Amino acid sequence: VWVTGLNFEEKENIISSLKFNIGDPIYSIDLAEVKSRIDKLDWVNKVKVLAYPYGVIEIFIEEYKPFAVYNNAQEYFLINDEGFKFLKINKNEYKVHFQISGKDSLIFLDDLKKLIQLFDNFNIKIDKVVRIDSRRWDFYFKNGLLIKLPAKETFLVLKKFMNLDLNKMDYNKIGVIDLRIAERL
Repeated sequence: VWVTGLNFEEKENIISSLKFNIGDPIYSIDLAEVKSRIDKLDWVNKVKVLAYPYGVIEIFIEEYKPFAVYNNAQEYFLINDEGFKFLKINKNEYKVHFQISGKDSLIFLDDLKKLIQLFDNFNIKIDKVVRIDSRRWDFYFKNGLLIKLPAKETFLVLKKFMNLDLNKMDYNKIGVIDLRIAERL
């Protein structure tokens, strides 16, 4: 058996999903059933199982790519960039990913991804993003900074703010930036 594409899923989980023994006739293995069992593993997004007449089974796995940690009423999940919850985790796991919470936050994930792209040019790391009353976002950063975004024209307001000459700004000395009223910029 050859397996390609594993990064996060445990190899032992794949092996236990096979449910056949070395030496079993290749034609007696139900490849659809093997695929079905592997598909049920947490990290597996897509799987392809092939059998070759010389006794080799090849398994191609595409795993989910974690985008963020979703906090839903103190239950934590890894989500992909489409908002699919694929793995339940403990609060302190996967700290490398920022946390998302708030009512309807997964519904507005596409908007959030556009906002995150604007922050990529700055040297500040997102810690968590909270959807407030299903209408706007608050961004919390690892350095303690909080940016409150408006409910309307969010992308334009943030882009206008980012276009200000902020390269010399020391974000470590600022606690809160409130952009909820666009006329204040």
